[in-house]
Amino acid sequence: PLPRAYTATYYEDDARSFTALLHHLITGPAHLVGFSDGGEVELLMAALTPGLARSVVAWGAGGALTEEILPAVEALANIVDDPIPPMQPFREYLVAAYGEANARTTIQHFTGAARAIIEGGGNISLSRAGNISCPVLLLVGEHDSIVSPPLVSNLASRIPNSESVVVEGAGHGVHEDRPGWLVETVLGWLEKH
Repeated sequence: PLPRAYTATYYEDDARSFTALLHHLITGPAHLVGFSDGGEVELLMAALTPGLARSVVAWGAGGALTEEILPAVEALANIVDDPIPPMQPFREYLVAAYGEANARTTIQHFTGAARAIIEGGGNISLSRAGNISCPVLLLVGEHDSIVSPPLVSNLASRIPNSESVVVEGAGHGVHEDRPGWLVETVLGWLEKH
């Protein structure tokens, strides 16, 4: 429902909701592919419900929110009313998709939840990463300003059957910066798993 009221537990809440939906839609394990928050949610799904995922592919997800992203969180908090120039396209998307009032309220709740997660230690799935038993491919843009390559490497080191790849020349949106490479890499990896 809009506006969305994000809480500090929204990643786990979403993981449980999507797990229930997946159980409703299919009977066996699935390949999970996601970006940013979607990647964080699918990592939690795999950690909380062993056997749910055949594999996980995520980019822009590192299992935690760190204090380094607080400036980005603050910039996002003001995106509807006072966007910095690089965020103008995202502002336009949010307002077109949700309406100005819903976008403003949703972003305020989201940034409040992000601050609360960071203040609580930042953990999303990092502490549960060892519970993920399926193969995992973690991708991170070389210039990702939200999720750093060292954070992703740390997460990968905690997942028994995982690998991480730093994507040259890409930022947070690997799918926007290197779309052909991403499709080829993900399809090739899924064929092997």
